[in-house]
Amino acid sequence: MSVYRQSKRIEKCHEQVIANVYFTNPPLSLLESRGGLSLSAELWFRRGVESGIRGNVDEEIKCYMKALELDPKYAKAWKNLGSAFMIKGDLKKGLKALTIASKLDPNDFNTWMDMGRTKYNSKDYRGAIDSFRKVIEIRPALGKAWHWLGLTFQEAGNREEAGKALNEAARIYKQSGDFESAAEVESKIVTLNEETVPAENFHGHGRSKRTGS
Repeated sequence: MSVYRQSKRIEKCHEQVIANVYFTNPPLSLLESRGGLSLSAELWFRRGVESGIRGNVDEEIKCYMKALELDPKYAKAWKNLGSAFMIKGDLKKGLKALTIASKLDPNDFNTWMDMGRTKYNSKDYRGAIDSFRKVIEIRPALGKAWHWLGLTFQEAGNREEAGKALNEAARIYKQSGDFESAAEVESKIVTLNEETVPAENFHGHGRSKRTGS
């Protein structure tokens, strides 16, 4: 084969690669101008994931919504849409999307984790506790679920349950070799224990009594 023909073949291969990439991951503007009619919900979902990886949350949300137009029962799209709204700081919309996802796929622990974090950030600690418990029901050995459960109990003022959950988190982290996370949790446990010590136990004295003149 001549050098000329070989170079032409290489050129053609390059053009085909570019065409394939453009077809499988075309610009969002082109997809919208064509209505996205030729794309499946799965492709819109994948495009949303890629947009999220690039940090373009607005485009990510648009893609998930396109996917849901085509398939309203696409649990993963609802879950990722909720997570994207969380990143944007729109907790109300995030929670709504995650709630739908949890009903469509109640065994997806990631959905319950994100729902727990959303409720925690909304200061709905009771709801957050229920969500993290649901995660633990599905994945009992998930250290971060016990960790978040402990933090939520602490915020809710239940130090006893917080201590139990954090101790379990530390145990699981150590068992899995994640000693950095274990040390972080143990530090929180020490702080928690210090907070629960009655004030009169400090310095070996109770309250100082006022003396009369």
